[in-house]
Amino acid sequence: SAVRLVQSSVGAGLHGFRHVRSAQVPTFRLTLEELVHEATGCRLVHLARQDANNAFAIQLRTTPTDSTGAPHILEHSVLCGSAKYPVRDPFFKMLTRSQATFMNAMTAPDFTIYPCSTQNPTDFYNLFSVYLDAVFHPLLSRMDFLQEGWRLEPVNLQEPQSPITIKGVVYNEMKGVFSDPDQLFSNAVRQNLLPAGPYRHNFGGFPGAIPELSHEQLLQFHRRHYHPSNATVFTYGSLPLAEHLRFLDSECLAGFGRIDCSATAVPLEPRWSKRARRPRGRPAEPLPAAGQAGHPGRELPVWRRLPSQGQLPPALRVLPALRR
Repeated sequence: SAVRLVQSSVGAGLHGFRHVRSAQVPTFRLTLEELVHEATGCRLVHLARQDANNAFAIQLRTTPTDSTGAPHILEHSVLCGSAKYPVRDPFFKMLTRSQATFMNAMTAPDFTIYPCSTQNPTDFYNLFSVYLDAVFHPLLSRMDFLQEGWRLEPVNLQEPQSPITIKGVVYNEMKGVFSDPDQLFSNAVRQNLLPAGPYRHNFGGFPGAIPELSHEQLLQFHRRHYHPSNATVFTYGSLPLAEHLRFLDSECLAGFGRIDCSATAVPLEPRWSKRARRPRGRPAEPLPAAGQAGHPGRELPVWRRLPSQGQLPPALRVLPALRR
C-alpha cells in the first residue's frame, strides 16, 4: 500500500517529503510516521490506524512577545475568510455544510492549533483545503481585526454622543477570563514560575494590553509565525498517507520556500538561585452577605523539577503508566 511504501525506507522521498522515522504504538494499535517537507521544513506526523474517523490538525508555534493577545486574536481572525474562500466566516459556514465530527481552533501558551475530523473522505479534503487556506492565506482585513480584536464605539450605537467604550470578541472574552479568580491565580503562577521567557506574557491577551495591538502588528505576527517552516501538520486515521502528502504539497506547500523561525523557539528558563515568594493580590470584591462565606485566600507551593536536557527522571517516567 502507499503507507508501506513510505514506511519502507527512512530517508525516502515522496511528493516533496522526506521520511524521518516510523514507530509502532501497540497500546493504541497504530503506526506513527514522521516526515519533513524538504522545501519548507514543514513537519508532518501521521498516525496510521484502522479508524473510520479521520482527523487532521495544523499546529503553529506562536510564542507571545507581549500580552496584547496577538496569538488569540489571530486565531479568530484567520477564520474570517481567505484568498481561496473569500466568504464571510467560512469556518461557521462549514459547520452546517460538512459532515465534520469535530471542528475547532485553540490558542495555548506557546502554540495555536486548528484541528478537524470527519468520517467522509471527500469532506476530509474539502475541510483540509479550507483550513490550509485560512491558516496560510487569510484575508485579515482591518474590519475583521476590529470585530475580533478590539475597537472603540459608543456605549449606545443609537446615540453617537454616548460614552465611548472598548469592544471586541477577544477583548470581551478576556474580560470574562480575568474576572475569574481561578484564572487570575493560574496566570500569576505561570508568570512568576517562568518570568524570563514567553510564559510571563498572557497568550490570550490581558484586557489592559489588548488595545495596544494594531492591525499592522497583527499582520506582522502572521508573517512571522504562520508559515509552513513554523508548522507541524498532524493526520490520523485510515486514509492513505501518500494522498495526504500529495494534497499538502500541491494544495499548499509548493507555493512556499523556507524561512528562519528560530525566533519562535522557547528558550530555556534560567534556574533560580534561591526560593522565591511572590505575594499577589486580586481585584477587590464586595464583602459577603451575613451568613455567606467569602472567597478564601490561596497559597500554592510550586517546584520546577524537570531537567533542562535529557530524559525525565525515573520518578516521572512512571506517570504515563499510572494513567492507563
